[in-house]
Amino acid sequence: MVIMHKALQQLSLLVAFIVLCPMMAWAQTDVVRYSATEYQDRGVVYYLPKSQLDIALRVVKTTVTPGEFSEYAPLLLGQKVATELTVSYEIESAEVRSLGVPDQNYSYLVEFKAAQPYSYVALTKNGILSGINGYSTPLQEEVASPPFTPRQEGVDPLLPREFALATSRAKKAQIAANHLFSLREDLMSLLSGKAEFAPREGEAYTLAVSRLEGQIAAVERLFVGTTERESLTQHYKVEPEEEINHRTIARFSPVVGLLPATSREGEAITLDLKATRRAPLLSPEELAKQERKLHGIIYNLPGSATARLHKGSHLLAEVEVPITQFGTRASLANQIPKSKDNIFSILFDTDTGALLGINPLAMPMP
Repeated sequence: MVIMHKALQQLSLLVAFIVLCPMMAWAQTDVVRYSATEYQDRGVVYYLPKSQLDIALRVVKTTVTPGEFSEYAPLLLGQKVATELTVSYEIESAEVRSLGVPDQNYSYLVEFKAAQPYSYVALTKNGILSGINGYSTPLQEEVASPPFTPRQEGVDPLLPREFALATSRAKKAQIAANHLFSLREDLMSLLSGKAEFAPREGEAYTLAVSRLEGQIAAVERLFVGTTERESLTQHYKVEPEEEINHRTIARFSPVVGLLPATSREGEAITLDLKATRRAPLLSPEELAKQERKLHGIIYNLPGSATARLHKGSHLLAEVEVPITQFGTRASLANQIPKSKDNIFSILFDTDTGALLGINPLAMPMP
């Protein structure tokens, strides 16, 4: 159970190197740093992160458009092709990640008793502690990919004069098929070196082959039509407080694609989350007593869980992820080496709030 803090806990750091500096943003890491000269008297509020599952489903939409003479393809080309417009969807990939978001129930005010101009505290732009005299690189949330733009199908077919003069579709289809076979024979002659007065190598040869292949593809499209593929990634957010059993996050239909979880169409896409490491469950009184024992910089000891994503009975993804809500908190005060000569860099995982390491710095940072 999460305890609502009645007020921000004011924590004084007794180690002189932890201070706050003028605000400075680093775009490449999405981190903001603060230092002592400006923020010593005010302090800075930071948040511990809580885990949010980011479920990414990449769906491919395939549109098949029949050619103008598709009904004549079996007779004239000996090839069966689509004769009606069809649209279908398939799930290309699925991914489950654990990202950190600020937990409004666990925010802390850091105050500093000594100011050194080379020391600073780094927070992410949403206020999660990243480091002291250093910073960790946050895991960037994946931006939804734009729809895939299918490549252009190429040039228009250059058909003989008889095609334009034909008065029936059947006759036009016959002329187009004869022209297609003629183009294929020309290409075979060129590739085999039997074509008269044709280049046999170099750029001219390459250009001739390319143009013939382009015209063959253009005439074939009159019969086989076109196939376009578009791809889009849809994200779903889940903030777990407890284990999850077969929760429907979306539905999927090969005819219409992804649907809301409440839809009656399609097949359910479900999430299961099973804890693999978690802190002992405490009563509200026990948890409050534990919180009062924490002094200094407070950080998370995250738990973990196995996340499984299914479409019906088919497993789409299975991964072990850190879950902060299944863990507990600890304080840093007793873990900081006390030294008058050294400055230390302390780094935190901005997605879990876990301590990454405490490392001495060779010299004061500018």
